[in-house]
Amino acid sequence: MNNQELTRHWLYSSDVDFQAMDTLFARGHHVWALVAARAAIEKLLRACCVMAGVEDPLQDKELPELAAVAGVELPDEQSTLLAEMETFRVAPNDPRDESLLYRKANRKFTQGYINRAVELRQRLVKLIKG
Repeated sequence: MNNQELTRHWLYSSDVDFQAMDTLFARGHHVWALVAARAAIEKLLRACCVMAGVEDPLQDKELPELAAVAGVELPDEQSTLLAEMETFRVAPNDPRDESLLYRKANRKFTQGYINRAVELRQRLVKLIKG
């Protein structure tokens, strides 16, 4: 894949994850809606990495690191959101993290993050599409 195809792939894949987020949230699967939101934002940041000419956009990095590597400048509120969304990266080998997220992720908590993720998504898509 060339860079343009790879960028289109990340955009499309992010769109699919955002649709999944909406469906999961509507059905009351709050934790998985948050996981899908995080995945969608990660894919947009990877598209930004490709556009910035990052040699290996598939590096396993946290969201704030991906934004920094891609040269994406965000307002403090959205930078904070990236750091907070890292907690939605549930490791299957750490039941404590998963249990904490399940306790916190009620409808109101999840809706707040989804609203903020949608705003961040709009900013990143605009940046990618120029």
